[in-house]
Amino acid sequence: MEWNDLLRILLIVCPLVFLGGIVDAVAGGGGLITLPAYLLAGLDPHAASATNKCGNVWGTLLSAFRFWRRGEIRMPSAAWGAAGALAGAWAGAKLNLILPDQFLYYIMLAIVPVMAVFLLLKRDFGTEDRSGQFSPLRLSLLSLAIGLAVGCYDGFFGPGAGTFLMLAYTSLCKFDLLTASGNTKAANAASNAASLVTFALAGEVVWAVGIPAALCGLAGGYVGSGLALRGGAKVIRPMFFVVLTIAFVVFGMWVLLTGRLRHPLGKWSWVLVIAGAIGNLIDRCLYGYVVDMFEVQFMHFAIFNVADIYVVVATIGLFILFLFVYKEKDLEFLNFKQNRYREMK
Repeated sequence: MEWNDLLRILLIVCPLVFLGGIVDAVAGGGGLITLPAYLLAGLDPHAASATNKCGNVWGTLLSAFRFWRRGEIRMPSAAWGAAGALAGAWAGAKLNLILPDQFLYYIMLAIVPVMAVFLLLKRDFGTEDRSGQFSPLRLSLLSLAIGLAVGCYDGFFGPGAGTFLMLAYTSLCKFDLLTASGNTKAANAASNAASLVTFALAGEVVWAVGIPAALCGLAGGYVGSGLALRGGAKVIRPMFFVVLTIAFVVFGMWVLLTGRLRHPLGKWSWVLVIAGAIGNLIDRCLYGYVVDMFEVQFMHFAIFNVADIYVVVATIGLFILFLFVYKEKDLEFLNFKQNRYREMK
């Protein structure tokens, strides 16, 4: 590997891994920043997923340690969640090595709108700790199931795993945001470690990039965990929504500008996702909350606004497109595997 190529890659990857480490330590979802950085630098999807784990695991471990030292990790539910994440991440990493690259992009195209709809219906998540309504056994079993499911996703794909863990711990275990964030760090550290070992044994990690990225991830994790512990929910909640909005917009623009979705239904669906995300972000920046104006009287349903309608319609459109319109040959455009930097491993 030539030094010029390595320097160019590190100049792209390291700043974004540092930023992703801060975001991940505060609100989860740092992989939504770091994984695209490796792809942008020229690594193919499998190598990018593997090297991403090397860059993220150490910062996540540091964040978990700082949350544990402050007493913000709920034991033993965190231990069960971490155990489930270990097993799930190992299985997910194995699937990553077997399944073709285009399957990874297929998941990315579908998962972002689904997350948006969930947040539309659960805007008040994590406002208070109501986990006391569950027995210790039930909390442990829920944490184990969360760790298994999200750990498998993290090992297989990765971006947004911390965000999914946060949502699961607040909605299923009824933890407040700070406690959910602490437990998320424990489970995410376990899944990252299991995935990294699996990828390393398979020879997929680009160590020349992963080691410098790990140092940047450590620095980002230290800064981000400090912000989260000092500010609590006042820092975590705004960061959470800002990160998701940026992810929706950036990924949506990538889909549209690179022509990954050629069907008009796909293009207009992602235009609606971008518009809905920006609309809700503007409200949060101006007022600190989202302004809603529609309330359904004949059934129990969340109050919503025009931006929410855009996101729901877009999600339905994408599901129709992938389930009923596209055939296998139509998905070939998702496969743009790059092999330029395989020799760097």
